[in-house]
Amino acid sequence: MKIVELKELERKNGELHYRKIYTAKAVFQFPQEMIERPIEITIEHTPLGQVQSKVVLKEPISYPLLPVLKELSSYALDLYRKGQLP
Repeated sequence: MKIVELKELERKNGELHYRKIYTAKAVFQFPQEMIERPIEITIEHTPLGQVQSKVVLKEPISYPLLPVLKELSSYALDLYRKGQLP
């Protein structure tokens, strides 16, 4: 499984300055097919200064969920650290 890209990445307006919420469509490359699913990404700064991310898939996929969420979370944090999120 590989994440190809995040399409239609948009930031939602939130009330909390330490939490940023994004919506996007994730494009996955699996061994036999390429699929696209809507996701929601939350990037949050903790009181101790760490940055955490949480990803929610809006539609089911026919692949083990834990590796997909872990890969998406690290991909989103990488984009955040590079300053490539809106």
